[in-house]
Amino acid sequence: MFHSSEQQEMSKVATYFGRLKWGFLPQRRIVDEDEFGNFIDTQEESSDVDLPEPLEKSGSKIEVHIEVVESTNLEYRDEKNRPWWKFFDEFEYRVTKETKGRRKWYKWFHEDDTPEERRLILKIDLLLTLYSMMAYWIKYLDSTNLTNAYIGGLRESINMQGNDFVNTQVMFTVGNILFQIPFIYV
Repeated sequence: MFHSSEQQEMSKVATYFGRLKWGFLPQRRIVDEDEFGNFIDTQEESSDVDLPEPLEKSGSKIEVHIEVVESTNLEYRDEKNRPWWKFFDEFEYRVTKETKGRRKWYKWFHEDDTPEERRLILKIDLLLTLYSMMAYWIKYLDSTNLTNAYIGGLRESINMQGNDFVNTQVMFTVGNILFQIPFIYV
């Protein structure tokens, strides 16, 4: 029989894997946020205004003044006089110099990051680190095996001459570089 602490641990694991499709594939989750992180209210708000007395059709008019004050910490770019190569910048707006000055270059996370953002950044960094380590390890195994085969008699058996060995190693390096390109944009 399982003890209660073991049952609790198993229920945590079952809950975690229950959220994933087939236990390891994440499922698509619909989040009620726009691209800036603002929550979108899915319930329709009623615009009815309770008036103390009914309005009559007369010559009177009602004026409503609504003032919206937005504080922003963004610098806007001059799109008209921008050089053509600035099109490739991935950010439309940049952080102000004051905000950039408050951030320390040696800290992993910023002070204004939420715990969810920190967890996401850590997950992405660990995933990319693991992928890079695996790619380097596989490339290292390929070049080691190729060198051992070359020394062990591959040169004579397939009649390699000149720079054939170097060109073969370059093919492994180029393949590694080409398959890194999609992960640059993650």
